Amino acid sequence: ELDGGYHVLQVSDLDRFGDEQAFLSALQAPVRDGFDVRGQILGGERLCVDVRTMSLTVNGRQREGWSGMLHDSPPMRSVFGSGVVEISTTEGGLTLDHRELMKGL
Repeated sequence: ELDGGYHVLQVSDLDRFGDEQAFLSALQAPVRDGFDVRGQILGGERLCVDVRTMSLTVNGRQREGWSGMLHDSPPMRSVFGSGVVEISTTEGGLTLDHRELMKGL
């Protein structure tokens, strides 16, 4: 969790690591600087996300053609602003829905 209630999910295929602890040890915590969240992914690329627009910069280069998706890949999908993240694996799936998570708080 970052200041302002932002959360960063870092995911990978655990087959790339000997165990969960090796995966966790490889992670670097992202940093929030104003409206920018900066981090480095496991492949070494430097990412920066402007949380106002969700625009993405990779290694200092702006990514073009944002589709309105916060996550848009076979393992993870989420429409920006929906509050719902769907994660799929060969073993099944998980849906994180902020409305459900906020019930009872």
